[in-house]
Order: sequence, then structure tokens, then C-alpha cells
Amino acid sequence: MSFFILSAASDFQLSLNKRDGLASDEQTLSSFGIVSGDLLHIIGSNLPQVSPSSNGPARSLSSNDTHEPSQRLSDVSMLYLSATCGCAADAVWVVVHTLMLETGFIPQQVSDLTQIPTGWKQSGYYKCVYELPFPGKEPGKCSIAGVPMASSLIVHGLTSTDESFKTEHLQLKPADFVTGLSDNVPEAYVALDRLSSQVKDTICLPLVNELATAAGLPGGQGFTSLPYEIKIRILSFLDAITLCHVAQTGTNLSSLAKEKSVWRRLYIRDFG
Repeated sequence: MSFFILSAASDFQLSLNKRDGLASDEQTLSSFGIVSGDLLHIIGSNLPQVSPSSNGPARSLSSNDTHEPSQRLSDVSMLYLSATCGCAADAVWVVVHTLMLETGFIPQQVSDLTQIPTGWKQSGYYKCVYELPFPGKEPGKCSIAGVPMASSLIVHGLTSTDESFKTEHLQLKPADFVTGLSDNVPEAYVALDRLSSQVKDTICLPLVNELATAAGLPGGQGFTSLPYEIKIRILSFLDAITLCHVAQTGTNLSSLAKEKSVWRRLYIRDFG
């Protein structure tokens, strides 16, 4: 998703269907029957053009955007160094594996999560096998595979419970995310936020939903089912007292509410 700022000279209208503008500028949104959660589109003849496939991560409307790729790099560094990457596709696979861990998957037959799993790279393809724990139930089992093709890496996920299930194929271009192979990890990667959203939306979350359904659990709903980045973004708009209350509601929300990026944004917003 991309954002842009409308200038005073922009000629625009709000629309529900991307074609017809709302009839009157003097009416409130509620008078049109619009409620919280409804999707609105901005239409007009001279709006700024934004390409959703730009190489940089999507920017927010706030000038105090504090979601820093360096925070994710701290999770990637140990895995990257243990993998001894030989090409850009290797480095991208390390991030894909890191995002699986971040989503809650546990690699099979691995005791040290800071080390890349044994056998992660085979001749002509990548593969990692995981379990997803569920309270009081057998863990769900799945795998992800990646195949280098020309300048791309094609990634998809499979479950052990349903052989017919397979996530959509995700085509990644390693050159978009890896600037070079360096022992200094922050110099090796760019646009990790964009890579994260693509991998989680196409691979991680569909696997979670499929395994949860197979375990007889209801599908994810509400705040806790949102992608990690979205939850962090939402929490960053809360005040300090509310954040402390959120941290007391459960283990998962407590972990989210303690994220440094959330508190850094709050500090910058409230104290400059």
C-alpha cells in the first residue's frame, strides 16, 4: 500500500466505487451512511501518481515514521552470518526463513533458532520444514520451498495436512532487496519492510490460516489476526497509559506493546 499527501490545489472527491463522487461537499460522511471500517477511494483528475511497485517501502502520512528496517535486521543478522550466503537469492531466503520464525513457525530438528536449518539449500532449490504449535492440539506441519529462476526466486508454501493446498507462488527479485553480500548486514539489505509484507501476506498468513482450520480452530478474526506490521502501526498511535493496559491483556499483546519502535514513535510524537 502507498500513501500520498494532497495539496490544496488538488481537485479530488471521495468515492465508494472509484467512479462516482459523493454528491455534496457540505454533508458529513455519516449522512451518506458511511461508518467506521468502510472503504473510501480518492478520485480526481490531477492526483499525484504513485506506483505500488516502487523499490522503497511504503511511506506513511506522518513525517515521524519510525518503522526502521534496522530493527528487523537485528533478527536477520545471526541467521545471515550462519548461512554463509553465496548469492543474493541465499540472502533473500534467510529473510524468508526469519519471517516464518517471526510469524510463530518453529523449524523442525533445530535447537538453535539463531542458526539456519541444516539442509536449507539443496541443488537447485531451497526448502525448510516447520511446525506451528496450537494450545492443546497437535502442531501443524508445513514447508516452504524456493526455486531460483533467472533473476527471480519463486517461493510457495505447502502443508502436510492437505496435499492439495499450496499457497500462491510469490515471485521475488533478489536484486530488489540485496545490495551485496557483506558481513555488515545493514549494508546487505534494502526495502525489508516491502519484502516482509509480500512474504507474510502470500506465504506465512495463508499457511497459518490453513493449519488452524485443519486443527479445528476458528479462522483468525479481529486485531490479533492482522499482519505484524499493521498491529505495530496501530499500537504506535496509542498513548503510554493505554499501551500499558494493552500489555496486561495477554502474552501476545504484551510482546507487541513492548516493541521499541512503538515507544520510540510515542516519545517522538509527545516530546519531539
